[in-house]
Amino acid sequence: VNARLRRDLLSGGTSFDKHSYPWEYIWHNQTTATGKLTGLPVEMNVNFHRVSSVDIVNSVMDLSVWLRLVWVDPRLTWEPEEYGNLTKTRFWIGE
Repeated sequence: VNARLRRDLLSGGTSFDKHSYPWEYIWHNQTTATGKLTGLPVEMNVNFHRVSSVDIVNSVMDLSVWLRLVWVDPRLTWEPEEYGNLTKTRFWIGE
């Protein structure tokens, strides 16, 4: 089911472009009380993997970190009943 869903969402005749930001989807009917457009909520996680060096005098650190950004793209929606009642999934889209 996940493989079929991924295929249908990314290449099944949709116009999904992983390199474009979904402006028109995010801004559609989403304004604040002052009339300003809202943005896309993004969750950011940083995992500090390794500290390679610390230079206290120059205030410099050399770190290895894993950065993870998570958001909901409204262009990637589906009817759960068409995919075994699957309501949530995760898959790598790539670089």
